[in-house]
Amino acid sequence: MSKTYETAHVCEDFITQYKAIKPRSAADYNKNRTKGSPQWVAIARMCGLSKWYDLLDYCGLERPQRIYPTGRKEPKREIVVHRYSDYEEYMKYLDSQEYWDLLGERLGHRSRTTFLSSTR
Repeated sequence: MSKTYETAHVCEDFITQYKAIKPRSAADYNKNRTKGSPQWVAIARMCGLSKWYDLLDYCGLERPQRIYPTGRKEPKREIVVHRYSDYEEYMKYLDSQEYWDLLGERLGHRSRTTFLSSTR
């Protein structure tokens, strides 16, 4: 029996099991595969691969759609807006009473003086 035949046979078995299991991940495939069949890593190595998605592409299988913790199908994107782009203006803001009042409110201090005296 040639190595090519063995690889083809193992890939066919993998495809059959993948379609039956419909796993969401590599771990899900390994957990639900039939007893005695190789784990996905062994199959990938026989095909000269090392990654789960590479194995799926090699076998012509569709990648499972990723489901994020909140049930969305896309990752959460956050937009960060910097209030100050100029370093000097930022330093002025840090020296301003507005900054210390805000920081004091969040930390439970009433003024800049009580905040500074409590941190020493």
